[in-house]
Amino acid sequence: MDAAINWALGHLGVAERKRVKISPLAHGGSGRQYFRLEWGGKKVLLMLYDATRRENTLYVPVGRFLAQIGVPVPHIFAEDEKEGIVILEDLGDRSLFSSQGRSRRELLKLYRKAVSALGILHRYPPHSFPPHLTLMEGFDEHLYRWERDYFCEHLVRRYLGLRLSPKEEEALEQELEMLAFRLLSLPSTLIHRDFQSQNIMIYEGEPFFIDFQGMRKGNPLYDVASLVYDPYMAWGQEERLQVAEFYYEFMALPFGWEEYLLYLREAAAQRLMQALGAYAYLGCVKGYRSFLAYVPAGLENLFHVTSEVPALKRLNELVQRLDMAWPRG
Repeated sequence: MDAAINWALGHLGVAERKRVKISPLAHGGSGRQYFRLEWGGKKVLLMLYDATRRENTLYVPVGRFLAQIGVPVPHIFAEDEKEGIVILEDLGDRSLFSSQGRSRRELLKLYRKAVSALGILHRYPPHSFPPHLTLMEGFDEHLYRWERDYFCEHLVRRYLGLRLSPKEEEALEQELEMLAFRLLSLPSTLIHRDFQSQNIMIYEGEPFFIDFQGMRKGNPLYDVASLVYDPYMAWGQEERLQVAEFYYEFMALPFGWEEYLLYLREAAAQRLMQALGAYAYLGCVKGYRSFLAYVPAGLENLFHVTSEVPALKRLNELVQRLDMAWPRG
């Protein structure tokens, strides 16, 4: 830790460490630690990352690529790749998530800006992607299967203790295999993969994306669903539909509104399974119990979207059983 701070201060040309205020920042289950360095009216973030997690090693090259194509991300000042240290622009502490207390009008304005910036990424032609820049593996049937298995293992079985019969498991798996097939039928773009309110910082009134190291190729509506049906945000259905409409109009999608909503809800079902699995894993296995507070909202959103998709009847029934198994009181 001391060596990392000394390296950063040396790179920044700060001779006296005693002049620098060092503040650790909260972090999730990413294998990354953040510290705010402040001195003489200036400030930066110091990120220390675990290089054994491959996606962490992609943070800097992906961040620089996104900046080059116009996606708003924090500026990267320097990296010590060998030691796993990065100096980043400090965008403050306000995120889209922490902006929930603002007026509905102000919040929707921020969402519109975030969706417009997301469109830059989704419109980037995949065939123009730099050949020297590697990404995490794109979405395919294996990754979709991993996400639903993650959901079943950690939320359904580990946390809520629900056991399905072999017949029920087989029927659910067949339904979710077909969901993955439909999601793969839409053209792939570059996607963020974790596009939710806590990963959108608001700096000087503008959105900036963070935690983008998991960027890959996939169904763009996975990102849109991550934002629209984000369990962290206490939105009503009317507001969610407005955000969905922002994207639909901005991207001028080549299909009708009802067809779009069906595609979006199917993507949301997949994304919410992943998110719920993550909440249970981080809460039960990693000990970050605060994530468990978002399970009820995630289940509510998953129930809503599966209620609107006839082909997800078994998943909808499972969600109802999970809601009944949720510990209350």
